[in-house]
Amino acid sequence: MLSIVFICLALCAWPGSLPAAETGNPVPPENILKTYYPLPDQVSLCGAEVPLQDPEVKEDVDREFTIVLWSRTQTTMWLKRAARYFPYLEKRLREANLPDDLKYVVLVESDLRLNARSHAGACGPWQFMKPAANRFMLKTDDKIDDRYDLRRATDAALHYLKALHRTFHKWPLAIAAYTAGE
Repeated sequence: MLSIVFICLALCAWPGSLPAAETGNPVPPENILKTYYPLPDQVSLCGAEVPLQDPEVKEDVDREFTIVLWSRTQTTMWLKRAARYFPYLEKRLREANLPDDLKYVVLVESDLRLNARSHAGACGPWQFMKPAANRFMLKTDDKIDDRYDLRRATDAALHYLKALHRTFHKWPLAIAAYTAGE
């Protein structure tokens, strides 16, 4: 679940600040400290504060954030796909009166790849397993698999996230249940 926070930080907290991103040249080891970006004092996910006062949590967030920043190729792909798909997702989240941060769930699940498929059989941008897809009215037969359709899968995912929030009463727990299972 914290992966969502890390990606959120990488994509939003410091836009355009990747070191040497314009040239594509690696940063020499002697300049690494010059390219370190300290964490903000506060981080939240769907309105819930991430407990950065806990040294273990802060170290985990810092480590993951640094890894994401240095994975320039992946971060660049996330930014390109986010520019393509986030406007639609943001609109749907507003219409459903859901937190905007939920758009990062689809990024964590599939890297915003519409044709994503996990080794466990989860498919599409929202990574639905077949039983969950069927539970939320997505077709998954030999001819049609709605899990790969961004619009249909997004509708199902938003219904699923709402149901999880009704069960767990906190967005971070609902997101964790979506990602790891109820």
